[in-house]
Amino acid sequence: MGYFAGRRLNAVGDLPAGVALQWRRWAMHRDFVVSHSVAIRQAYAAVTVPMTVVMLTDDELATNDGVRRHHSHYTHAPQTHVRLRPREHGVNRIGHFDFFRADRARAVWPLALGWLCPESHKVPT
Repeated sequence: MGYFAGRRLNAVGDLPAGVALQWRRWAMHRDFVVSHSVAIRQAYAAVTVPMTVVMLTDDELATNDGVRRHHSHYTHAPQTHVRLRPREHGVNRIGHFDFFRADRARAVWPLALGWLCPESHKVPT
């Protein structure tokens, strides 16, 4: 077809073939996108801001081990890792694509607000 038909798979939108092939190359490498160049590896290592890394236990594309391995390249950034189990939050499934779908709003979006604004759990004014 000349492109990745993501809409038909109910995944990401349709993608140009070059983008899909680049994602495939990254996905096939143990270091994912960091394998692309030394400059990218250095850019990851230069990040120093604290991160909350959310891992979904039912994510079929970004496994917990893969996410940890990927984030290990942020060698100077303090990290908090959170394992999110969908059933503990009243949903059967979240997977790789469903966290921000409207039908998950009540169940899991408040979690993100807590990660983004931990002091108040409110949007800053």
